[in-house]
Amino acid sequence: MLPSADAGVGLCFTDNDRYAHIEFLNNGEAWALMYGQTDEPQSWQITANEDDGVRQAWNRISAFLQF
Repeated sequence: MLPSADAGVGLCFTDNDRYAHIEFLNNGEAWALMYGQTDEPQSWQITANEDDGVRQAWNRISAFLQF
């Protein structure tokens, strides 16, 4: 867990050459990012005020890291 450069907090995850994070901004927005050495970066906005949006992002990140 790290402070965000965009005024918020980020949760970072790594596994070998893959990286992902979920960033919660103070304005209520949330974003996810995933990338690896051979993967195209993927970024998307999360519906942070709904548990299901965060859960879906975590499931997608978890699957990406376990690939």
